[in-house]
Amino acid sequence: MSSSPTSPRFAFRTSWHDQIRETGAVDRLKEGRYDQFPLQQTQALTNNILASNVLGNGFNVLGNSFFSRGVTPGTLDADILLVSKLAPFRNESFALEAGVLACFHAFSHEGARGQVREALGRCEIPGPFFLHQARVYLQFLILASGIRHEFVPNEVPVLAKALFNLVKEREPEEPFPAIIGHLHHIGKESIDDYLPLHLVEMMLCYADYKEKLRIKLNELKDSCQWHSAYKLVAGASQLAFLPAKALLRYALPDRSWWMPWQPNLDRIREWETRLSEKDRYRLVVVLDLEGPDTTGGQQRHLLRHSCCGIFSPAADTLPLKNGRHIMDSLMAVVDRAIARGSEAIGLIVTMCIKPRRVDWQTIERIEAALELRSPDGIRALNTYVRAFEKGDLSDKVQACTAFLNTVTAAPQLRNLYGSPRDLAGPGCHVFMEAVEYLYRQLCERQASERFALATGGLGRALASATWLHELWDDVFVEGLKGVPSDHYISNAFHLLRTASEVEYPIHRDDLAYCLCLSKREDAAAADVTRPSRLGDDLIRSIPLDTDRGLLRDKLCREVREGFSPEVAMACVNQSKKEHPSFVKKIRELITQENNDMLCVNMAWYLSRNHNIPNAKRPAECWRQLLMHKMRQRSPGLLERVGDALPTSKLWVDWQTHLRWLYQDRHYDPEGGLGFTPEKFNAVTVRKMGIGRSVSMSTSSTGSSGGYPYLGRDFGRD
Repeated sequence: MSSSPTSPRFAFRTSWHDQIRETGAVDRLKEGRYDQFPLQQTQALTNNILASNVLGNGFNVLGNSFFSRGVTPGTLDADILLVSKLAPFRNESFALEAGVLACFHAFSHEGARGQVREALGRCEIPGPFFLHQARVYLQFLILASGIRHEFVPNEVPVLAKALFNLVKEREPEEPFPAIIGHLHHIGKESIDDYLPLHLVEMMLCYADYKEKLRIKLNELKDSCQWHSAYKLVAGASQLAFLPAKALLRYALPDRSWWMPWQPNLDRIREWETRLSEKDRYRLVVVLDLEGPDTTGGQQRHLLRHSCCGIFSPAADTLPLKNGRHIMDSLMAVVDRAIARGSEAIGLIVTMCIKPRRVDWQTIERIEAALELRSPDGIRALNTYVRAFEKGDLSDKVQACTAFLNTVTAAPQLRNLYGSPRDLAGPGCHVFMEAVEYLYRQLCERQASERFALATGGLGRALASATWLHELWDDVFVEGLKGVPSDHYISNAFHLLRTASEVEYPIHRDDLAYCLCLSKREDAAAADVTRPSRLGDDLIRSIPLDTDRGLLRDKLCREVREGFSPEVAMACVNQSKKEHPSFVKKIRELITQENNDMLCVNMAWYLSRNHNIPNAKRPAECWRQLLMHKMRQRSPGLLERVGDALPTSKLWVDWQTHLRWLYQDRHYDPEGGLGFTPEKFNAVTVRKMGIGRSVSMSTSSTGSSGGYPYLGRDFGRD
């Protein structure tokens, strides 16, 4: 049968002291690992001693009989036996405490108290080994309080653990010990028997805690990690009226800063939890205002109660708003920005920190921005404000575009970021500067497609900002409405990249006409081998009023898409003879995004007088324009229109309009549209057969002129 180190048979062959060492109890205390102390093993060894009640020579320590019934724990006999067993450990501090802990459960009440007093006496001796002995004593207290609950106050192990973290040799990654919050226990009568005030003072001094805490607090203060700092100084103000107040001179540096400090704990906890190191650095001058008052003045609860930090002292003189000081409102806005994330933090940096400005208007602007649901809107406002601090035109273009789109969608922001006149000026000026720059780059063959797309985006954003249109010239507004899409601009740049030396000026001017809203004055002479370009120049040379001029611009675009320049010029000249309402309607019908329904609507408008006896047909040029728009559609126009028109009456009307305008010229082969009488008849029979004939009064689908309208997306290629 084998024997374990804690069995009675093993005790006769090996001394109790050696067995205690073999359990690793002494080594655990030396390592500061009291949590791994083998308490059950060592207590079992002590129980074996009490049960056998023998010394190493086999004689009963209390008599001469070898066969003893043992010693009862908690009696005077047990105290005498255990004290004799501890004698060989007297000159070894860690071994002695390990032995006492192994016996502590078996001592009488008075015997246990005596062992605690002796351990305290060994710790109170100053000198080079004080910290060494303090580590032993504090671990002893922690373990002893777990063994004998009846006479060790609950506060003792908590305080002992905190002090042990102070005196032990800590690893660099271990958290800095927070002692001050525990010091209010020191000085109580129930604690003095275990941790008297003078002993704690010695621990603080020998560990140089105050200076180490000063270094740590300065590090946390510089990075505004206020919650971590607060955990180290929390409770200092409570010590002012307690016996432990005397310990502050050894425990707390810069007491005039940290003792009055009363931050918003939820706020600083949230800051430290949410903020990345980068964002904390960006906000440090604002976060600093929630820190202690370091001005050396009246020792107020917070720095912002004494000064405004980097901000102008004039902020302190601003009137309260809704009963709140402006610096308090700034902190509330910062809290909301941190909750929203980096984009909102960037807005604080741009609007407050960089310009070192805080006023009620700025606070209101930021508050309104934080109401936006999307971070893209906040980013747009931030970019807009930041871009005008730089000289980069591209940044200004993108900033204005994003800003206008955001403010157009959020009317509550408009007056906060300036009056309409304030906002109309920068957007218009940036756009004009951009198109002028783009024009120069086009002429030098150095234009950037990316910049052109950004410029087009700004033009469309200005066109969408209808609340600013009354501040601009009508011609400029109408020109903005004609700014082409990104797809059109990209296609134009594709043509520019692949164009020959002869073709490049043509495509360049095409893009300039529609995107830059003007014709280059010193443009190169047109290529006479390309009559379309000569016609285009001649078209633009005709002086016209606003509506007719805008119609001309659209006709020039049609020329670039294959419309005859001669017919386009005829349209321009004819427009001077037409009624203004006719010109405006035709201009509205010529859209950049051609679709099937546009052809139906234009046919209706041009033939609106067909029921009037002896009515004159519209000028041939307008009919040719409609023919051009129909030829631009993909094959199958007739069938698609037949399927889309909701009633047979509308279908028959469309046929009537075409016959009145063209007689039979719209049929193939002259028409080139795939139209034949047979195809029209087939669709007519089908539509009549399903009984969809209704009156004209019920066939109008809501367009302003009474003619059918199926929507811009119908029949789009």
